[in-house]
Amino acid sequence: MIETRIEWAGADTFSVYETLMPLLLESYAEMYGGNKDEAQDIPLDCFCSPKGRLFVVRIADDIVGMGGWTWVRYLGKQDYPEPWWEHTAEIKRVFIRKEFRGHHLGFALNHALIRDAYEQGVRQLVAETGDPQVEAISLYRALGYAPCESFGAIDTEVESNFFRMVLR
Repeated sequence: MIETRIEWAGADTFSVYETLMPLLLESYAEMYGGNKDEAQDIPLDCFCSPKGRLFVVRIADDIVGMGGWTWVRYLGKQDYPEPWWEHTAEIKRVFIRKEFRGHHLGFALNHALIRDAYEQGVRQLVAETGDPQVEAISLYRALGYAPCESFGAIDTEVESNFFRMVLR
């Protein structure tokens, strides 16, 4: 049996992000069309504690996925009504390499992110995804996220879907 691990990237955050971001951007370009460099720029330090955390999915020694959460206050989304954003984090950069999709790794990764965010004091998670990401929309619904109003400015021509989950 092949060992699958989902864990906080910790000191490996930079190398995990640098390894998978080019693949994530290519995936975005395929789904949305256009330039793969048009994805929203998120500073890497948003995934470093205490601002947030990045998790890695490994099969044996191979890095096959990543996903993170970051406090919304570090994403420049200060237009949230207080105290709405005070205990809110956003799920970002959830990605599983193509050849490893269909094995519930995204579901398991999101469970790890939800659990970790709660343990770090997050009481509400939000997520945004575009219409072309049908699997992500289904995943957020299956995890218990509810559709919500738009949050933050998304600069895209593609329709976005916004979700939130209250953590208890």
